[in-house]
Amino acid sequence: MYSDTTTTSLACSLCVAYRTKAKPAASVAANTKNLHHSGAKLAKKLSFPSFGKGEQEQEQGKEELEKMKKAIILLAMLCVVACDDRQAKESPAQVNIFTDPSDGYKCVQIGKQIWMAENLNYAANGSKCYDNNYDNCEKYGRLYNWNDAMEACPKGWHLPSVEEWETLLNFTNGYRFAGKKLKAKNGWGNIGNGTDEFGFSALPGGNGSSDGSFYDVGHYGTWWSATEYNASNAYYRLMYYDYNNVRRGNSNKSSLFSVRCLKDKAKESPAPANTFTDTRDGKKTAAELISSYNEAIRLNPNNAEAYFRRGFEYSKEGDYDKAISDYNEAIRLNPNFAEAYYNRGSAYDRKGDYDRAISNYNEAIRLNPNNAYAYLWRGNAYEAKGDYDRAISDYNEAIRLNPNNAYAYLWRGNAYEAKGDYNKAIADYESALRIDHNNSYAREALENIKRRKQ
Repeated sequence: MYSDTTTTSLACSLCVAYRTKAKPAASVAANTKNLHHSGAKLAKKLSFPSFGKGEQEQEQGKEELEKMKKAIILLAMLCVVACDDRQAKESPAQVNIFTDPSDGYKCVQIGKQIWMAENLNYAANGSKCYDNNYDNCEKYGRLYNWNDAMEACPKGWHLPSVEEWETLLNFTNGYRFAGKKLKAKNGWGNIGNGTDEFGFSALPGGNGSSDGSFYDVGHYGTWWSATEYNASNAYYRLMYYDYNNVRRGNSNKSSLFSVRCLKDKAKESPAPANTFTDTRDGKKTAAELISSYNEAIRLNPNNAEAYFRRGFEYSKEGDYDKAISDYNEAIRLNPNFAEAYYNRGSAYDRKGDYDRAISNYNEAIRLNPNNAYAYLWRGNAYEAKGDYDRAISDYNEAIRLNPNNAYAYLWRGNAYEAKGDYNKAIADYESALRIDHNNSYAREALENIKRRKQ
């Protein structure tokens, strides 16, 4: 059940980023182009009558414009909830439709995050249109080097960090199939279109380099993160037309990639603890459990198990920093606490810190060599880093320890597919389906790879 505010925002809410989109210099038509991308040609005809074919067509165009204005006014009357701090609570993904002629951006709330639902098109110094063609800026937004990208988002918005990208992917159920769910329904080459389940509407804007070269528009989309890899490189997220995942890599800061801005977090006011217990089953809420562990720790500050269990609850709530802090304390009190290493690795994994995740999985495996899930998730971290051989080795061990884990076959199939070994990938997807015939991810992966082989 949503509050009145959330219900209204589900219907439609205005989300205007008050930084003007890029426009050609000395273009009078640009003042009317802002109505909407789809209305750009009409607006141009009304500003420059010579572009029209005749007076009758101009009159028809004016009538269409009046209809558009009426629609805008109607939507503005309905859209009384802005994409502002009131949308801090997690709700189903909702598209907040931009119709404002001040040239804002579509945005979408996904979980607790509010993202722009289109690529940034602000003409920062050094930014480029793909192939220096303004039409590509209109369709895909502009391409930015990392330093410009860090400053390009309008006030109240920012370039997302690796962790914030990871939060988005986790909400879609992980990076493996996030690409399919986040890609637009049209615009990707061959069979690359997505389902756009969350309204993110990712488009393949390609990329560029400092020497003026451009690559892969229509097939690849690459977006900067705010997180540096080292002094000269920074992390990015990449979607391919022919893969369902969202990959992470790093590139020189001079590379030209797309930008998606993320709304700054609202300051959260302390919320009252949820102390409700469902008497039908006696299960406690996360808040109740955390409160219980707080008391256990107060009574016995050396209770490693209490820190571990509180960390687990924090992790389930998505507060990975607090979870890691508690796992740190549990491990300090009990250096041989294998499950604490495993869970701390999982928390780092969810934050996108794959190196620390692997280090913790290593220790969990050292302390308990029969933990199939530690191998599985270490393989997942290696795969996320692009180290497919080590990933496959870990998936092999996970399958040896637990031959009935469908996801071990599915993920190993993903790794084989990424290496181009389609036959082994198909065999693994089929094995996953034999174990779990309702596994939609394995079924979709199998269908996609078979189409790709045709």
